Amino acid sequence: MSSLNIYRSASGLDRDKEYEVKQLMRNYVVNVVENEWDAMRVGTSLDLNEPNLLTLNNLLAKIHPNSKTQEIFLTFLVEETNKLREIRGRRIFLSTSSLNGIILQFTFFGSFLIIFASIFFGIEHSLLSNIIVISALSIVTGLVLTIIIGLDHPYQGDIVTSLDPFKSVLTLMNSPAN
Repeated sequence: MSSLNIYRSASGLDRDKEYEVKQLMRNYVVNVVENEWDAMRVGTSLDLNEPNLLTLNNLLAKIHPNSKTQEIFLTFLVEETNKLREIRGRRIFLSTSSLNGIILQFTFFGSFLIIFASIFFGIEHSLLSNIIVISALSIVTGLVLTIIIGLDHPYQGDIVTSLDPFKSVLTLMNSPAN
């Protein structure tokens, strides 16, 4: 996870900058756990400019490395911060968007046509075989449509994306070893 990579890689910077980076990452993860996830769960739109990530970006832009090692760590931190901001943007987009209604209508209509065609152009020799094939096709089609609708909002409903990875990262950040 990018937030943990940034947190751990901050040790390659000067002590004061390391502390600031770690504090910003801890605050970011706490914000996700305590505020953002609940907002996504209810469909509230979030600001793409998260204050901790913006401050981190500005801090990293102002650091002048004193050695080649710090330069390598700084480059990695900037890349991971950009990746984290991109991942957060995707997460926010997925929490507020849904499938287009026309796509859902097309999917339902297409499924209906497949089942309808199977009824009229099924197996010629046995009515029982035709009923079995159509029933299996109907069940599979129904399951696929249920999954599509269930995964349409990954932070709401019965099938949701878990908050556990963020909680684990926060636990690691708060452990005495870090």
